Amino acid sequence: GGDAAGAKAQLTWVIERSDETELKEIARYRLAEILLDEKKYDDALRMLDAKHGEPFAGLYADLRGDALAAAGKREEAKAAYETALAKLD
Repeated sequence: GGDAAGAKAQLTWVIERSDETELKEIARYRLAEILLDEKKYDDALRMLDAKHGEPFAGLYADLRGDALAAAGKREEAKAAYETALAKLD
């Protein structure tokens, strides 16, 4: 709804307090999307570096590619996109 600060606070709360691993992984992914939108590429990449399950590997790699491309790291972005392609159906 346009309230990035509120969304970040709620997602952070889920990451820090939820007992559900998959819910935390989704929250990290969504928080990384917000950080990418805010042009906080290093913060988004740190969020995507967090341990995540194999079902999320392709999505995380794809968003990692987006963050790296936005940060001007073309070769690293290419590698992340190749990983994403290999992991996604």
